[in-house]
Amino acid sequence: NRQVIEKKILHNFGLNIKAKDKTKYSFLPSPRINLYNAEIFSFSGGQNKIGSAEKITLRIPFKKLVNLQKLNFYSVELFNAKINVKSSAIKDFYKYIKNDKHKNPIQFTKSKINFLNKEKLVLSLDIKKLDILNEDLINKIRFTGEAFNSEIKIEYQHSNLNKRPTSIVTISFPEIGIRLNSNINFDKKDKIYYGKTRVLYPKNQFYFEHKLKKKVLSIYNSNIVNNSF
Repeated sequence: NRQVIEKKILHNFGLNIKAKDKTKYSFLPSPRINLYNAEIFSFSGGQNKIGSAEKITLRIPFKKLVNLQKLNFYSVELFNAKINVKSSAIKDFYKYIKNDKHKNPIQFTKSKINFLNKEKLVLSLDIKKLDILNEDLINKIRFTGEAFNSEIKIEYQHSNLNKRPTSIVTISFPEIGIRLNSNINFDKKDKIYYGKTRVLYPKNQFYFEHKLKKKVLSIYNSNIVNNSF
């Protein structure tokens, strides 16, 4: 039953989808269900269409093949998906990524995410592979693809261990040799984001500390190191 599968996807992965074509089952190379030509709806749980996927693969543990009603998928992969995220929905997208209720892995392959300001395209990410992993109090994202016509790799990790929110971001452009590493902490009492960032460029390194409070960004203790000399 397609509706049962769609409800399971929403429960297991927080993805609200509607498949248009037939559902196909396969047991090789591992048990899975394939959905085709699916529509993707708002990350906030609404019914606004934000994208589509040519194919969605749901992988099933062998021990849970008995009853569809009791079935839980352990991972989902979306192929040739296209998602449009408007500026008004970026917070919903971010909350979805950080939602540790959905612990099963989510993958996007050969896909695209467009960030829009109203209807105007601001940034387009061509996805080679995107992994979203949620473990206990830790959220991880691994992205490889293209942006600005250059190869880009992004790794993001957010943890809330000991109730101390901390994020680590790494962004690299291998073709031009740029790499950014940033640590971001959140002070709940004073509502301040603060941390340190290092930018590496061939023969140059740029270090600085930063603080964000009430939408005001401050940069201090900056230092540039030139290794040419």
